[in-house]
Amino acid sequence: MKTLDASTSAAVPGQLTVSRRKYARYFGRHVLDRWLYRICSYFPWFARQWPGVGGRIVHWTQTKEHFEHGCLNPAIIVDSSACMVAVFTSLTAVGNKPTPVVKIMRERLDLIDRSRVFDGSKFAAASVYSRTQQSWARGVWSDFFPIIVDCLVDEPESCENATARIKPLGWQALELGLRKVPNRTRTGLFHVDVPDEMVWNAF
Repeated sequence: MKTLDASTSAAVPGQLTVSRRKYARYFGRHVLDRWLYRICSYFPWFARQWPGVGGRIVHWTQTKEHFEHGCLNPAIIVDSSACMVAVFTSLTAVGNKPTPVVKIMRERLDLIDRSRVFDGSKFAAASVYSRTQQSWARGVWSDFFPIIVDCLVDEPESCENATARIKPLGWQALELGLRKVPNRTRTGLFHVDVPDEMVWNAF
């Protein structure tokens, strides 16, 4: 891995291939921006030092590794009209005490087949995690960053397979945790009360 921390590994690695077309549409803000994102995805890794394009080359590599090595988490649409989704995980990195959380966020649902975009629709999300010195001292990640796999993966079979790889207890933990979130219309990271045994067996 070129951009991710190789000292940790995902419980359920994504093993997914990012579509350059969808990648450019997901991150690009306008036509020229999308063109640059796509063109830079073809440049070799050593070109990251080139002025003007290096940052985009690093970003493409980060996104590829996000989907190859990031962890698959259960996600559900909570408000399709507002493009709001909820994703569940545990932030525990070391130790036996789970740290269940639900992240409510806006997602690019316009990049997904319209027939699948409705409240309650379930998806897999590929996630990478971040830490601070304070959180790592407690053996937990400080945050996680999920992307619905269907937003960046072209092959429907790969997306369906990713969703199928999430355990039934993962979906149950998401539904239970979501019920503990006081306001589903507000984005943010919410710590939720989910039984330890359910969390440990969710991944």
